[in-house]
Amino acid sequence: MWDDLPSLELLRTFEIVARHQSFTGAASELHITQAAVSHQIRTLEEFLGYRLFIRKERPISLTPEGQVLLPQVLSGLQGIKAALDQLQEEATAETLVVRVGPMFGANWLAQRIGGFYRLHPEVSLQLKITLIDTLPDFVREKLDVAVVWGDGHWEDVAVERLLPLSYTPVCSPDLLRAEQPIHSPEDLKNYPLLHGYSYDEWKNWLKRAGKPYLPCRRGPVIDDFNVVMNSAIDGQGVALCGLEMVRKHLEAGRLVQLFETTITSEEAFHLVYPESALEREVVRVFREWLLSMILDR
Repeated sequence: MWDDLPSLELLRTFEIVARHQSFTGAASELHITQAAVSHQIRTLEEFLGYRLFIRKERPISLTPEGQVLLPQVLSGLQGIKAALDQLQEEATAETLVVRVGPMFGANWLAQRIGGFYRLHPEVSLQLKITLIDTLPDFVREKLDVAVVWGDGHWEDVAVERLLPLSYTPVCSPDLLRAEQPIHSPEDLKNYPLLHGYSYDEWKNWLKRAGKPYLPCRRGPVIDDFNVVMNSAIDGQGVALCGLEMVRKHLEAGRLVQLFETTITSEEAFHLVYPESALEREVVRVFREWLLSMILDR
């Protein structure tokens, strides 16, 4: 299907001559003789069957046919150049594939990942968000590292503890303007409690607050932290949230912390990776950056 097209070399010479409006200028850019440029243009014109330049003028100018052809040649050459640049960029970029869960990804990493890009623009970072926050199969999933919630007792991988969570009640400030404000844990009995995964966290917090007798098996159990958090923001009840995960909402005033009492999780987010992963510079760079962000939080 391409037999009726001239060669790319001839089209490139045509574009350069048209840009310089001179065979001499084109010859200088191409580092060939003026005669060679003239020969290439003549070959192109013979192939097409019409003239492309009016040679009697100085500077030379395009014929009507040349004026039609030039923008299409420019577009084609620019497209080829853009594709080659992209392929070159992809070939030279260091790719890092990181898997995180939705809680850590949306509420901690997303607020900081721009800093990593600014420090390391050469890294092509691919974040995979998974709803199943368990130890991954690094080979099957083609991962370099992962951030996983759990007790950290995993075999055959390197594990570094990153971030436990300090749980405390939070709610929308609109809830505090209601007829029944919340001044003490006793006041929680007037409001729905939002539970993540089970009733155990609220039970443990009430025990820490010295109110183990208050009923906690009320309100919905929601198997997704982000839904729990957004329900609290929307004024649907009081949620027990890890402060580290709702910091931006507290600072923006979308949520308020009701009490100073917190309980710290026994489990935590961990950085997990195969032992051999640190042989790659890009993995070492990401690990060091992530640990520094944890220390600076």
